[in-house]
Amino acid sequence: MFARYGAIFVLGAVIFDPLATSAQTSSATVVSDVQNSEATPPAPARPLIVPDTYYPVQSLLSSEEGHVALKVNVGKDGKVSSVERVMPSGSARLDQVAMLLARTQWQFKPAMKDGQATEGAVNVDVAWKLPLRPADDLLSDIMGFSTAGKSVVEPKAIPGAFHFTPGDYPYAAIQRGEQGEVALRVAVGEDGTVADVQLLDSSGSPRLDEGASTLVKQRFRYEPGTVDGKPTSIPITIMFKFVMSNSKTAQNVMFCHSRPILGESMSMVSDGSQGNLKVDEWLHVTANAIDDVVLRTDNGWRHFSTPLIQATSAALAKSLAPSVVRGAPFTGSLIGGRPPARPASCWYRAEVAPVAK
Repeated sequence: MFARYGAIFVLGAVIFDPLATSAQTSSATVVSDVQNSEATPPAPARPLIVPDTYYPVQSLLSSEEGHVALKVNVGKDGKVSSVERVMPSGSARLDQVAMLLARTQWQFKPAMKDGQATEGAVNVDVAWKLPLRPADDLLSDIMGFSTAGKSVVEPKAIPGAFHFTPGDYPYAAIQRGEQGEVALRVAVGEDGTVADVQLLDSSGSPRLDEGASTLVKQRFRYEPGTVDGKPTSIPITIMFKFVMSNSKTAQNVMFCHSRPILGESMSMVSDGSQGNLKVDEWLHVTANAIDDVVLRTDNGWRHFSTPLIQATSAALAKSLAPSVVRGAPFTGSLIGGRPPARPASCWYRAEVAPVAK
């Protein structure tokens, strides 16, 4: 995503401009000058930036934060000549990016001695703070109660409960060549059984929708969820992607959803093969921009900061399909040479991977 590393979405090979916005969540502060009583120490020529878009992808996913102390050596011309790590943050990735920022983005007024510019050094504390916030609003909407301030453990699938067979892909749908994504809201009781299943987003095929619902009702079992340590009936969302085995395009099509599906995502192929569907993030696309992004991290789902959302929108602006007003979400591609029209409000799933530039 950032600096020498890029966040590349499955939506397309898009790398953010690391300086697309000046707003930032992290900070850099001069804490002292390196002892030299005979010279006036170097001073920042402008605020020291630590843009949100420089946060390493893996550090976002791993929820890494921390402080790194740097000794920044400044030449007579005010440019950073070298950077030394005085005290690490505990994350090599964050330390490396902090040093990169110091070398390439920070500018100083040089140290002065007897009215002449001279070499000098300052100590800088870089405080890395995750440019993310908890997605409690989305989880509360799914569960039907506020999760803020509560210790919520979602129901966990019992191993083997999600096993599929070739017959689980409705035969009538195979005959018609039907494929698509089905999103369901599943109420899991205090004993781990499925108490209710509601259709959130249709695949466009009643056969696929009913097949997914029936499968969940008859076969899925969970370890009960808890709220503040007490077994509780908790609704969750899950998604099925049905794909015809002879399809050449369905694997790359991005489907429009009415909300992010933050639970399990599974794929089912008409030949009987199956697998988990990797979903790292969800992007909310409006008529002409992306206005929200949620990312799966080691500490759960998190919203992007405003600068990261703006960078995402700017990077993908030319790839957005034209919008149309429809009563309900329908299958639509976000990316493509001739993208079809889509509703004016859609959530699209995506994958992220660090890429060297």
